[in-house]
Amino acid sequence: MSFFPQKSGAEIIDRIAAQIGDVIITLHDIETFAPGIVRSINNDSDPEKRKAMWNRYYNETLELMIQNTTIQIAAARMGQIVTEQQIDEVLLRMQEQNSLFRARVREIMDREGKITPELRMEAKNELLREKVQAILFPRIVVTEEDVRNYLKNDPNVNFGQTEYNLELVLLPGRTSYNNFSNAMKKGGFEDAAAEVSQPIIKMGWINPDELVPEMRDAVKQLSPGELSKAVSDSDGRYAVLMLRDIRNESNVTDSLKKSVINKIQMEQIETVFKNWIERNKRSILVNRYNL
Repeated sequence: MSFFPQKSGAEIIDRIAAQIGDVIITLHDIETFAPGIVRSINNDSDPEKRKAMWNRYYNETLELMIQNTTIQIAAARMGQIVTEQQIDEVLLRMQEQNSLFRARVREIMDREGKITPELRMEAKNELLREKVQAILFPRIVVTEEDVRNYLKNDPNVNFGQTEYNLELVLLPGRTSYNNFSNAMKKGGFEDAAAEVSQPIIKMGWINPDELVPEMRDAVKQLSPGELSKAVSDSDGRYAVLMLRDIRNESNVTDSLKKSVINKIQMEQIETVFKNWIERNKRSILVNRYNL
């Protein structure tokens, strides 16, 4: 089978560029693939430059046609085909397609000014990509750990582990700590921090096991709204922690989990699709011929 109507058998044999499975690509197919590019090559007055441009066009176009033919054969093995009528319909409904495909079509139309074999191949393979990816999509396995890793940087998400909402004042020395303690007797946490001119560091939701042992032991004794005893370090600084709240119930709903799974699958589908192409390449015979 060829992309275009052929002439006499003897002439065609001399002009076969490649064979992929049962599909034959001819020199005529390559020459008519992107007429605008071929025309610009032929119009160049420098023979050496014209030859180099043609060689580049020939090689790039042949490889593109081989790649897309491979996709078409592999998709057909899965029962997925695209008719000429479907290609016509997708070209008529351009605004409904994805932005990358629309950009590629605009590029070809701006260059060629008409529908070419190149454009029809783009449309065909866009449709095949959608069909094949719809089959591959549910096969992408997303584990509970994948969901956790995806959400681990979201401060509003908790998977059920105990977490403390902590605030911290770091005091540079014993004198500062004493002043802070005295100020706490007169007012609240915020007033005492202001009295010693130290900022309140909002640590957010923290798993206590991620804290240094001294801090972990100090906060585990607290109830929400209570202040920890001072924790000192080797540099003579003192840390005082305020426990604002505790949570230990998962707030990961089924709908959130499904949404995350879908996002992970969407991020992985292109890689899965490329791997699918590479696997099929190994079982589809490709022969290239020197013209």
